[in-house]
Amino acid sequence: MTDVLNTYIKQVTRSRLGDIFSYKSRTTKRLIRCVLALTNEVSQSEIICNDALTAEVWFACVAPVIQGYWRSPVAERKKKEVIDAFYLTVINIIFNDVILGSKEFRESEPEARDALTDLAHADLDKRLKVRTNEYVDAMLEFFDRGKEANPLPKELIQALTRNLFDESDSRISNLRDGLAENPMRTDATMVAVAMIAAFANSMGG
Repeated sequence: MTDVLNTYIKQVTRSRLGDIFSYKSRTTKRLIRCVLALTNEVSQSEIICNDALTAEVWFACVAPVIQGYWRSPVAERKKKEVIDAFYLTVINIIFNDVILGSKEFRESEPEARDALTDLAHADLDKRLKVRTNEYVDAMLEFFDRGKEANPLPKELIQALTRNLFDESDSRISNLRDGLAENPMRTDATMVAVAMIAAFANSMGG
Protein backbone atom coordinates (compact mmCIF):
# COMPACT_ATOMS: atom_id res chain seq x y z
CA MET A 1 0.00 0.00 0.00
CA THR A 2 1.12 3.55 -0.73
CA ASP A 3 1.69 6.19 1.92
CA VAL A 4 -1.40 8.03 0.67
CA LEU A 5 -3.53 4.92 1.03
CA ASN A 6 -2.14 4.09 4.45
CA THR A 7 -2.87 7.62 5.65
CA TYR A 8 -6.42 7.45 4.28
CA ILE A 9 -7.09 4.07 5.89
CA LYS A 10 -5.81 5.27 9.26
CA GLN A 11 -8.04 8.32 8.97
CA VAL A 12 -11.23 6.40 8.17
CA THR A 13 -10.69 3.61 10.72
CA ARG A 14 -9.35 5.58 13.69
CA SER A 15 -11.56 5.29 16.74
CA ARG A 16 -12.87 8.60 18.04
CA LEU A 17 -14.85 9.64 21.08
CA GLY A 18 -17.85 10.46 18.91
CA ASP A 19 -18.07 6.82 17.78
CA ILE A 20 -19.55 5.94 21.17
CA PHE A 21 -22.64 7.96 20.29
CA SER A 22 -22.84 7.08 16.59
CA TYR A 23 -23.91 3.60 15.49
CA LYS A 24 -23.26 4.59 11.87
CA SER A 25 -19.68 5.69 12.51
CA ARG A 26 -18.53 2.79 14.68
CA THR A 27 -20.27 0.15 12.52
CA THR A 28 -18.89 1.59 9.27
CA LYS A 29 -15.39 1.47 10.75
CA ARG A 30 -15.93 -2.09 11.98
CA LEU A 31 -16.99 -3.23 8.50
CA ILE A 32 -14.01 -1.51 6.91
CA ARG A 33 -11.71 -3.26 9.38
CA CYS A 34 -13.36 -6.57 8.43
CA VAL A 35 -12.61 -5.90 4.75
CA LEU A 36 -9.00 -4.97 5.54
CA ALA A 37 -8.52 -8.12 7.63
CA LEU A 38 -9.94 -10.28 4.85
CA THR A 39 -7.77 -8.50 2.29
CA ASN A 40 -4.72 -9.21 4.42
CA GLU A 41 -5.67 -12.89 4.59
CA VAL A 42 -6.26 -13.16 0.85
CA SER A 43 -2.98 -11.38 0.19
CA GLN A 44 -1.08 -14.31 1.65
CA SER A 45 -1.51 -16.00 -1.73
CA GLU A 46 1.33 -15.18 -4.10
CA ILE A 47 -0.65 -16.65 -6.99
CA ILE A 48 -3.67 -14.41 -6.54
CA CYS A 49 -2.11 -11.09 -5.67
CA ASN A 50 -0.42 -9.21 -8.45
CA ASP A 51 -0.84 -5.67 -9.74
CA ALA A 52 -3.26 -6.59 -12.52
CA LEU A 53 -5.68 -8.29 -10.16
CA THR A 54 -5.62 -5.91 -7.20
CA ALA A 55 -9.13 -4.62 -7.90
CA GLU A 56 -10.50 -8.16 -8.07
CA VAL A 57 -8.98 -8.94 -4.68
CA TRP A 58 -10.74 -5.92 -3.19
CA PHE A 59 -14.05 -6.92 -4.80
CA ALA A 60 -13.83 -10.42 -3.33
CA CYS A 61 -13.17 -8.96 0.12
CA VAL A 62 -15.86 -6.26 0.06
CA ALA A 63 -18.68 -8.44 -1.30
CA PRO A 64 -19.20 -10.80 1.67
CA VAL A 65 -18.91 -8.03 4.26
CA ILE A 66 -21.37 -5.62 2.67
CA GLN A 67 -23.92 -8.30 1.80
CA GLY A 68 -23.57 -10.13 5.10
CA TYR A 69 -24.29 -6.90 6.96
CA TRP A 70 -27.27 -6.17 4.70
CA ARG A 71 -28.77 -9.49 5.87
CA SER A 72 -28.28 -8.62 9.54
CA PRO A 73 -31.29 -8.05 11.84
CA VAL A 74 -30.51 -4.34 12.18
CA ALA A 75 -33.28 -1.91 11.19
CA GLU A 76 -33.23 -1.24 7.46
CA ARG A 77 -32.87 2.53 7.84
CA LYS A 78 -29.76 2.10 9.98
CA LYS A 79 -28.31 -0.49 7.61
CA LYS A 80 -28.76 1.78 4.61
CA GLU A 81 -26.98 4.66 6.36
CA VAL A 82 -24.05 2.42 7.28
CA ILE A 83 -23.82 0.78 3.86
CA ASP A 84 -23.89 4.13 2.04
CA ALA A 85 -20.99 5.39 4.17
CA PHE A 86 -19.13 2.08 3.98
CA TYR A 87 -19.52 1.81 0.20
CA LEU A 88 -18.23 5.33 -0.43
CA THR A 89 -15.21 4.67 1.78
CA VAL A 90 -14.24 1.33 0.23
CA ILE A 91 -14.59 2.73 -3.31
CA ASN A 92 -12.15 5.47 -2.29
CA ILE A 93 -9.78 2.89 -0.79
CA ILE A 94 -9.85 0.81 -3.97
CA PHE A 95 -9.38 3.93 -6.10
CA ASN A 96 -6.34 4.96 -4.05
CA ASP A 97 -4.85 1.49 -4.22
CA VAL A 98 -5.58 0.62 -7.85
CA ILE A 99 -5.96 3.82 -9.85
CA LEU A 100 -3.71 6.43 -8.27
CA GLY A 101 -0.68 4.18 -8.55
CA SER A 102 -1.39 3.09 -12.11
CA LYS A 103 0.92 4.06 -14.95
CA GLU A 104 -1.98 5.52 -16.94
CA PHE A 105 -2.98 7.87 -14.11
CA ARG A 106 0.58 8.90 -13.25
CA GLU A 107 1.39 9.72 -16.87
CA SER A 108 -1.87 11.52 -17.64
CA GLU A 109 -1.98 15.27 -18.08
CA PRO A 110 -3.09 17.16 -14.94
CA GLU A 111 -6.12 18.60 -16.75
CA ALA A 112 -7.25 15.10 -17.73
CA ARG A 113 -7.14 13.63 -14.24
CA ASP A 114 -10.55 14.86 -13.11
CA ALA A 115 -12.18 13.10 -16.04
CA LEU A 116 -10.11 9.97 -15.44
CA THR A 117 -11.07 10.02 -11.77
CA ASP A 118 -14.78 10.19 -12.59
CA LEU A 119 -14.47 7.39 -15.16
CA ALA A 120 -12.47 5.23 -12.76
CA HIS A 121 -14.97 5.67 -9.93
CA ALA A 122 -17.86 4.77 -12.25
CA ASP A 123 -16.01 1.71 -13.53
CA LEU A 124 -15.08 0.49 -10.04
CA ASP A 125 -18.64 1.03 -8.83
CA LYS A 126 -20.06 -1.00 -11.73
CA ARG A 127 -17.55 -3.84 -11.42
CA LEU A 128 -17.92 -4.08 -7.64
CA LYS A 129 -21.70 -4.43 -7.94
CA VAL A 130 -21.35 -7.14 -10.60
CA ARG A 131 -18.85 -9.10 -8.52
CA THR A 132 -20.87 -8.68 -5.33
CA ASN A 133 -23.92 -10.21 -7.00
CA GLU A 134 -21.82 -13.03 -8.45
CA TYR A 135 -20.14 -13.94 -5.17
CA VAL A 136 -23.25 -13.63 -3.03
CA ASP A 137 -25.25 -15.82 -5.42
CA ALA A 138 -22.47 -18.43 -5.17
CA MET A 139 -22.42 -18.27 -1.36
CA LEU A 140 -26.19 -18.56 -1.13
CA GLU A 141 -26.11 -21.62 -3.40
CA PHE A 142 -23.68 -23.18 -0.96
CA PHE A 143 -25.87 -22.37 2.04
CA ASP A 144 -29.04 -23.56 0.30
CA ARG A 145 -27.46 -26.83 -0.78
CA GLY A 146 -26.09 -27.59 2.66
CA LYS A 147 -22.69 -28.86 3.72
CA GLU A 148 -23.87 -32.45 3.77
CA ALA A 149 -24.49 -32.42 0.02
CA ASN A 150 -21.03 -30.94 -0.66
CA PRO A 151 -18.81 -29.64 2.17
CA LEU A 152 -16.98 -27.27 -0.21
CA PRO A 153 -18.42 -24.05 -1.67
CA LYS A 154 -17.72 -25.22 -5.22
CA GLU A 155 -19.65 -22.41 -6.94
CA LEU A 156 -17.68 -19.78 -5.05
CA ILE A 157 -14.39 -21.57 -5.69
CA GLN A 158 -15.16 -21.63 -9.41
CA ALA A 159 -16.05 -17.92 -9.45
CA LEU A 160 -12.86 -17.02 -7.60
CA THR A 161 -10.77 -19.15 -9.92
CA ARG A 162 -12.23 -17.28 -12.91
CA ASN A 163 -11.80 -13.82 -11.44
CA LEU A 164 -8.67 -13.90 -9.29
CA PHE A 165 -6.29 -15.97 -11.33
CA ASP A 166 -4.28 -15.06 -14.40
CA GLU A 167 -5.23 -17.53 -17.12
CA SER A 168 -1.83 -17.11 -18.77
CA ASP A 169 -0.03 -18.20 -15.60
CA SER A 170 1.14 -21.81 -15.86
CA ARG A 171 0.54 -22.24 -12.14
CA ILE A 172 -3.20 -21.97 -12.71
CA SER A 173 -3.46 -25.29 -14.51
CA ASN A 174 -1.58 -26.85 -11.62
CA LEU A 175 -3.97 -25.19 -9.20
CA ARG A 176 -6.97 -26.49 -11.10
CA ASP A 177 -5.46 -29.97 -11.09
CA GLY A 178 -4.96 -29.59 -7.36
CA LEU A 179 -8.56 -28.50 -6.94
CA ALA A 180 -9.70 -31.84 -8.31
CA GLU A 181 -7.19 -33.84 -6.29
CA ASN A 182 -7.05 -32.00 -2.99
CA PRO A 183 -9.41 -29.01 -2.79
CA MET A 184 -8.47 -28.00 0.74
CA ARG A 185 -4.93 -27.21 -0.35
CA THR A 186 -5.84 -24.69 -3.05
CA ASP A 187 -5.66 -20.94 -2.72
CA ALA A 188 -9.17 -20.52 -4.13
CA THR A 189 -10.62 -22.71 -1.41
CA MET A 190 -8.78 -20.75 1.27
CA VAL A 191 -10.24 -17.50 -0.04
CA ALA A 192 -13.74 -18.99 -0.39
CA VAL A 193 -13.75 -20.23 3.20
CA ALA A 194 -12.51 -16.85 4.47
CA MET A 195 -15.21 -15.04 2.46
CA ILE A 196 -17.97 -17.25 3.85
CA ALA A 197 -16.72 -16.65 7.39
CA ALA A 198 -16.73 -12.87 6.77
CA PHE A 199 -20.24 -13.11 5.31
CA ALA A 200 -21.52 -15.00 8.33
CA ASN A 201 -19.77 -12.71 10.83
CA SER A 202 -21.17 -9.58 9.16
CA MET A 203 -24.71 -10.94 9.46
CA GLY A 204 -24.46 -10.39 13.19
CA GLY A 205 -25.02 -6.69 12.69
